[in-house]
Amino acid sequence: MTPTTAHSRKTWAIALFAGILLAMRIGIARSGIAASLDGQLRPALLSFALLLAPLWFFGFGLGEWLAQRLRSPWSRVAFPALLGVPYLVFAFPAGTLRLSVAIVVFLLPVVLSATLESSASTRNLVWQDGLVLGTLAAVYLFRLFTPAWPYAGLAVLPKLYVADLGLGTRLCLAGIRFWSGCENGCTSCRLASDWARC
Repeated sequence: MTPTTAHSRKTWAIALFAGILLAMRIGIARSGIAASLDGQLRPALLSFALLLAPLWFFGFGLGEWLAQRLRSPWSRVAFPALLGVPYLVFAFPAGTLRLSVAIVVFLLPVVLSATLESSASTRNLVWQDGLVLGTLAAVYLFRLFTPAWPYAGLAVLPKLYVADLGLGTRLCLAGIRFWSGCENGCTSCRLASDWARC
């Protein structure tokens, strides 16, 4: 990919992401969701943006950029802890911060990444993959992160967190290999196909 094409892709990715956020802002304002948030619309939108950003930008080459910077196993295990930031961005202003939830949203990505990093194989399905997949399924099916974003209108945020969790853990432990060179914006399709191939 030429530098001009790469720059154009980045520009389009940012512009489309901004468009999605604007559409969400307008849609929420026109629906009854904004009223149900008790004045917490801005923190909710910022949390949404931070949760959507990894899924969106990995489809536009963020994996290559991270692959160059996250070379050590320690950095690949610790980096997914940043997935807890969207919770804090919402919980502090909303006054819903719970220490137990904060610990889990920051620690779970690290534990799952460390579990996967301990695997000697990144191409074959091993017990660590099954453990992480089972954990992600349980977290999603039992709605364990619903208390992190307790408003009914924010039901999508725990789901985005779990999607980011799957992306962050799988990605960071495989050395970001299978994301390098991702040429399309369909991150979720790519993520699903990578999990299926393992």
